[in-house]
Amino acid sequence: MKSLFDSIKRQSAQAFLLKAKREKKSIKIADGYYFLSELNKHNTLGVKYADSILALNINKKGSDYPAKGYLQKGIQLYYLANYSEAFENYLRAHKYYKVSKNKYGRLCVNHYIGLLKNCINEHEESLKVFRENLLFFNNKEKQIKYQKQYLKSLLALADSYNRNKLLDSAEIINKKGLIQSRKNNIRYLYPNFYYHMESLRI
Repeated sequence: MKSLFDSIKRQSAQAFLLKAKREKKSIKIADGYYFLSELNKHNTLGVKYADSILALNINKKGSDYPAKGYLQKGIQLYYLANYSEAFENYLRAHKYYKVSKNKYGRLCVNHYIGLLKNCINEHEESLKVFRENLLFFNNKEKQIKYQKQYLKSLLALADSYNRNKLLDSAEIINKKGLIQSRKNNIRYLYPNFYYHMESLRI
């Protein structure tokens, strides 16, 4: 059933991309490549489609590109454990988001930089990143508008506290994550928070 659903999503993304190419709309073309990159996570095709975004050389005022393309490429390289190239692409994405004064974009880049730092055992540096990221969600409006990223930030911070042996802090943040994830109809990340809470009790 899942493979059928994935196949339908790929067909829809390909149709979206073909339509965008016929209409010669560069932003829509980039969106099409982005969708295909998302559908090909954890393999080299995900990187290839991200490269296709960057090859469009989009740099229009008010657009998320090319920053979104660099971030996507970095994420796909991260999944492939190519941490050095992933980091280089994160830095490029951060630079473009900084120029466009996109604070949320920079937060997303920093999130993945924090995850990468955990992979190379820079746990204290990672904790600094996730603590700072959570400050962005300083009001209910942002917590609702960026709900998924808010939950990802809570989970990453709880995990980071755990890695740094700050177990009381990890439990506090994890409990908050459990409560917040229940408010989401699809219970986004709820199993992750639940599993993490159980691991803290061992």
